[in-house]
Amino acid sequence: MMVPIKSSDQVEACLWFSRNDGIDYVAHDIEFAERIAAQIAGPVAGALIRERAAMLARERAALANIGELMIGAPDIGSVFSEFVGQMTQLLSFDALVFMEIDHTEQTVERRPVYLDPKMEHLYLFKPISIPLGGTVAQEVTSTRMGMLHRTEGNFKPRSKRPVAYIPRSSIMVPLLWGDEVVMTLWVARDSEKMFEEEDVALMERVASQIAGPVAGSIMNRRDLDIAEERRRREIAELKVTTLSELSETKSNFVSAMSHELRTPLTSIVAFSDILSRNPQ
Repeated sequence: MMVPIKSSDQVEACLWFSRNDGIDYVAHDIEFAERIAAQIAGPVAGALIRERAAMLARERAALANIGELMIGAPDIGSVFSEFVGQMTQLLSFDALVFMEIDHTEQTVERRPVYLDPKMEHLYLFKPISIPLGGTVAQEVTSTRMGMLHRTEGNFKPRSKRPVAYIPRSSIMVPLLWGDEVVMTLWVARDSEKMFEEEDVALMERVASQIAGPVAGSIMNRRDLDIAEERRRREIAELKVTTLSELSETKSNFVSAMSHELRTPLTSIVAFSDILSRNPQ
């Protein structure tokens, strides 16, 4: 038997009764249960409101900590372990990964990655770069919306060798900066308790909190890569110029020496010729 616990015409919870003595509940039992539900509705609603408020306060605090962590980071990798720790306060998961989108090359790069240490010997889950086309990341990039994916069945590997990681449920959300998806954030869970739509909404709030700092770190890294490439190019050009100058110096030296040597040698040859004609 189940009766609703209502507050202001809204069902806040349900009160459930069960018996194993073979006797069925009757209308009088239902009426009595409804009176109990009405009696406790106020305290239950109050307790639920306080619980929700506390949960929201914890979430806001965790989101603020995550935002502060990412703002002060030169790049994601330097604070990734701390980020994973902060995320565990919001959501339980077995794997977490940032996926950087390269719109020019049309690739998605998985880095950095986290996999529960208890599962590392079972699965292959490493940083990797793959074509963007046909991936969930491409769909999330196109729709600019979070996606929830569930897989029925148990995919525990039977092989002694690590295999590809196929979780029972996963969430991917975009990190938007302006109109561009700079990254996606992916979490996965292999337990029977799968992710729900409310978890997608939570992940989207996380993505909104960290999108700016993450975009900044990506642009900073790309600027450093460009500067490093320019430096290597300048060094290569300097080497070419130096070699060209050395080659020119060598040619000038050989030319000058040839001229200086040729002048006295001509005189010597002439005198030798005269002497050979007139040995007296």
